[in-house]
Amino acid sequence: MINGRRILAVVMARGGSKGLPGKNLMPLGGKPMVVWSVEAARNARLVDRAVVSTDDHAIADAARKAGGDIPFLRPAEFARDESTVHEAIDHLLGRLEESFDYVVCLQATSPLRVGADIDGAIEACESHRAATCISVVQAPKSVYWSFSIDGSGRLAPVLESQWQTRRRQELPSVYLPNGAVYVARVDWYRRNLTFVGSDTVPYIMPQERSLEVDSALDMTLINALFTERNPLGGEGPGR
Repeated sequence: MINGRRILAVVMARGGSKGLPGKNLMPLGGKPMVVWSVEAARNARLVDRAVVSTDDHAIADAARKAGGDIPFLRPAEFARDESTVHEAIDHLLGRLEESFDYVVCLQATSPLRVGADIDGAIEACESHRAATCISVVQAPKSVYWSFSIDGSGRLAPVLESQWQTRRRQELPSVYLPNGAVYVARVDWYRRNLTFVGSDTVPYIMPQERSLEVDSALDMTLINALFTERNPLGGEGPGR
């Protein structure tokens, strides 16, 4: 709770995945990947209730063993490849008997985010009186140096060519959504079914907690981080 406003966190962990089948249950740092998000939500001091939205019995069982709250399995109509996260969250909000002022979306594919990141995004949203807040990370390469390839196979600057001659220190900082934390006022969210709008503020996260799992290579890289920072086991990176 923050300033009397109640907060619901939702860990999103669908069973089906075309890019990396079964990724939400793959071992990561000695635990199924979904467990890291369950634990982060439980460690967030501002969250009043944290639930897991999944259509998969095995994911639900793994989450429950970690203390996760699964009020019901996600209906199949909200778990198809073409289904959106927003439809699933809106359905969940409509079925829960409790009411909340903020909803926080935590995708299981961002296992390095911690409870303090969740709290930080909530605080940013509340302190700015914004409708939404999303977590971002500074882009490692500036888009001001980006090119497209034109119809004749030549490189063409994406932005005005004047930026191509600037030094890195002279370029504006650029930030990318990292998929770790999304916060919105429930009333605004249910009207708009998005976490991004003209009234969105950022919560900036470091690169080392911003990696997402979309491929087998991502799993290898993040497992390497766990091994490097915790060679004898224990808590994960950034904890």
